[in-house]
Amino acid sequence: MSNLYWIINKGDKPEGPYSVEQLATMGIEPATKAWCRGMEQWQDASTIDELSTLFPPTPLPELPEDLPIAEESVEHEVSPVAKEAEEETTPESCRHTHIIATIVTTAIIIALFFGTEPSVEMLLSPLFYLLFPFFFIAFRSSFKTRSLWRRGEYERSIKQGERTVVYNCLSVVMSLVIYPFYVVAMMFL
Repeated sequence: MSNLYWIINKGDKPEGPYSVEQLATMGIEPATKAWCRGMEQWQDASTIDELSTLFPPTPLPELPEDLPIAEESVEHEVSPVAKEAEEETTPESCRHTHIIATIVTTAIIIALFFGTEPSVEMLLSPLFYLLFPFFFIAFRSSFKTRSLWRRGEYERSIKQGERTVVYNCLSVVMSLVIYPFYVVAMMFL
């Protein structure tokens, strides 16, 4: 059973209710506002699934008769820099990139906060435990990226790699946010 719709056709006064069949004979426009029970707000009739069938798709324009047709494929000259970049971004060279970036990011943050020699003092610091979840998520994401790449799931690997970059950035941002509190706390300890 189809829904009954109210429409705002001309003017601001709602009309209806009408069935889909009645609306088809009325010849409403795609931009006509329509509403039925269960909808939160008025919508264009063309955006409502049940009413969208009333509006035929617009036909594609005709191609001109004198349009030349390419008989051969056009080859583009590739610059030496692009060729070199393409050779460097093979699956073998890409699979460790996110892991290396995560290790470097984590090492820099730890070195800035705790010095270059990790110690027991670092493990006793509450700052380490505040930042540890961010480091863990970034490492987990980078290893998942590599795993997807190894299985040949390149599209998913690229998306996961983008998430890894976000997690690395989040680690840095959280470190910068937490650091002033850490400095003040160390003054009192």
